[in-house]
Amino acid sequence: MIKVGTGWKSEFPDSQGVRKSIVPNGGQVTVASYKSLTGGHSMMYLEFIDNMGFAVTRKIHLLAGLGGSQGAESTGSGSSASGSGVNEIEIEDEETEVNKESDRRANNYYYQSYPMTDGQRAALEAAVLRFKTKNTNGRYSYRIAGGVIGRLTTRPKTRGVNCADFLIKVLDEAGITRIKSKIFNTPSRIAGH
Repeated sequence: MIKVGTGWKSEFPDSQGVRKSIVPNGGQVTVASYKSLTGGHSMMYLEFIDNMGFAVTRKIHLLAGLGGSQGAESTGSGSSASGSGVNEIEIEDEETEVNKESDRRANNYYYQSYPMTDGQRAALEAAVLRFKTKNTNGRYSYRIAGGVIGRLTTRPKTRGVNCADFLIKVLDEAGITRIKSKIFNTPSRIAGH
């Protein structure tokens, strides 16, 4: 977020260059990817005012734990350094710097933003926690393609996902937005590019 006068504005302006004001019970979630053909990686930024009145920016994203050296691991072969036969997933949820004078972060990404109430943020946090719990119980395995291809390349009762699939799922469960899953889910597509 960016400090403007006595208030806060989103670090991610809309297509007309307008920055949304971030106020209590009126935050924003932004789905972002790097500026490359497929986007390389997708993440979401939550900008909100917490219940103590502090401005908060959090970055939440899925990382693949591809511990081995085999190139096939990144394509979803099912191998991993752990020997468990799955490509492991980790969900990162980190508070990031609230930018008081800079808006450089938005320049590095393709992105799509959505308004978010405190209730939707709570629903989003609950959806992320459900995903983490299911992941701990072996439900998910990393697949670079994601989408339908990711699902078709895993064993029964396991779902192959990538970073874009994770965001599609939790944003839908939270009622923030519904992004249609495709044959391949690329970070840049879900970031609106």
